[in-house]
Amino acid sequence: METKKVIKTRIDTVLPMLDERQRRIYLAAESQSIGWGGKSIIAQLSSVTRRTIAKGETEIFIAEKYTSKNRIRKEGGGRKKSLNISPKCYKR
Repeated sequence: METKKVIKTRIDTVLPMLDERQRRIYLAAESQSIGWGGKSIIAQLSSVTRRTIAKGETEIFIAEKYTSKNRIRKEGGGRKKSLNISPKCYKR
């Protein structure tokens, strides 16, 4: 098994270049490569929760669901336009 220092260096090098979903998947793959107790070790080294890594494992198993999408977050998220919230303010 690789030392924790080597794994930590690899994680610190790769994570800044990834988006949210890619981070989860990468950390899940790292934990699976370690085997038993891998989730806890990777959570400790990367400062993410075990739940985040578990979500990445789920995304690996249902990868075909995400391959067709280019979006990171769900559609319709984010701040709504003020015109939609209060249309009376913009009437003339």
